[in-house]
Amino acid sequence: MDGWNFGLSNPKTRNSFRNIGIGDPIGFIWLFHIDDIAARGELGYWICPEEQGQGYATESKKLALKYAFDERGLQKVVARAFEGNAAPRRVLDKLGFKEEGYLRDHYFVNGEYIDTYLFGLLADDR
Repeated sequence: MDGWNFGLSNPKTRNSFRNIGIGDPIGFIWLFHIDDIAARGELGYWICPEEQGQGYATESKKLALKYAFDERGLQKVVARAFEGNAAPRRVLDKLGFKEEGYLRDHYFVNGEYIDTYLFGLLADDR
């Protein structure tokens, strides 16, 4: 993903969104809930199952964090990971995120409530 540009953004909603991959997309990454006054935003991503485990999540998050901190001037980026889904937690740990909270029954997915971990990364933590 050398030369990859985070790029696509919507100034009205203050969200940024990007396909992951060269050629056909293999996932998406987005920076959303951007608050320019508090200088924070939230990072999310999805990688198609057959492409998981190849480092795309880590690499795309590194680039998105560079955009968030260096170009957008954010002070903090938060991310969430569902209970029982270890892969996103490993990626966040590799990138220096710290666990900051645990949200009980926070999402309703496939007919059940799911607990969620909340992580944060400060600009100075990188």
